[in-house]
Amino acid sequence: MALSPVAGQAEPLALGIATARTQVDGNGINEIHIELDKAGRDAFHALTRENVARTLDILIDGRLAVSAMIRVPIPDGRILITSQYSAVEAAEIVRRLQDGSATATARTRN
Repeated sequence: MALSPVAGQAEPLALGIATARTQVDGNGINEIHIELDKAGRDAFHALTRENVARTLDILIDGRLAVSAMIRVPIPDGRILITSQYSAVEAAEIVRRLQDGSATATARTRN
């Protein structure tokens, strides 16, 4: 993963989606659950293993969906986006991730 010249950000990693679904948590917050395909899972694991203690951004169609500090490598290829999205927006994102009309990428930054 090569660093871009912009403020220590890594080039985005395209994430292959195996499944995506919505769920509402116990507090009524809409969640998007993503499970990566094998190639995506392996690449995401390498990205998180090599970037512990850095910030991880998950982007949907190039727009920031969630940021979090990588505390440990993530080998299982599961991503949870607890979001500000309405139920309709979350369902639309999931539909587009499932049919391939939306892209999901990950990047790390300092």
